[in-house]
Amino acid sequence: MEIGIQLYTLRSETEKDYAAVLSKVGAFGYAGVELAGWPPFSDEELGNCLTQSGLKLAGAHISLEEQESGMERLCARLQGLGCTRISIPWIPAELLEAEEIDSTAVRFNELQKRAAACGMELSYHNHGFEFEGDRFERLAEKCPNLKWELDTFWVHFSGRDPLQLMREQMGRIQMIHIKDMVPGQTEVSPDISNPPILEGCVDILSLLHLAEEQGLPWAMVEMDYPGENPLEAVRRSRENLRREGY
Repeated sequence: MEIGIQLYTLRSETEKDYAAVLSKVGAFGYAGVELAGWPPFSDEELGNCLTQSGLKLAGAHISLEEQESGMERLCARLQGLGCTRISIPWIPAELLEAEEIDSTAVRFNELQKRAAACGMELSYHNHGFEFEGDRFERLAEKCPNLKWELDTFWVHFSGRDPLQLMREQMGRIQMIHIKDMVPGQTEVSPDISNPPILEGCVDILSLLHLAEEQGLPWAMVEMDYPGENPLEAVRRSRENLRREGY
């Protein structure tokens, strides 16, 4: 299993110099990155930056609407960069309410078929609202071929056991996101920074051990709010993981 970084974590830095961020991420020892939308230059330039930084493109977060309007084009672009995974990063919570979930499942299933026809694997990246009531279980039932990009922080924050959920969904998890939490945290906001990995209260090592047992290819470091120095938080996270053998 390889360790990558979701570039949403470094959004404030990529806005300044995207290529420089990739170079630093590679120097920190990450094996790959996951896009949070497209960078402000050509796919050829992105490929060159990744190669020069020693990074793989592990996946991409592309909005639901953009996927629906051009899945085949998106797949071709990603495959040209050596990537075979695409994720729905977020949807409005109301799309999983009782009166909406059936139509949402139809949309997801159609996208999954289109991605598969292109040789790509589609996943859905969760937040917390999916675990209100039986939303997650209903979505899983209605979309049997959809993979999960399981954000273990949000599972934990929502009061569910991410280890148990990983066991229940074995075979359907594309990769996991790991992010740490402040002890006693009861809200997620810009005023509460995610600690560097292994410096908070989430049992990330157990999650990584199980991910390895399940043969998952990637664990992606992510911080919704990485604090005043995102690059330093990302560097420390990689060092902490390396000391534990990852």
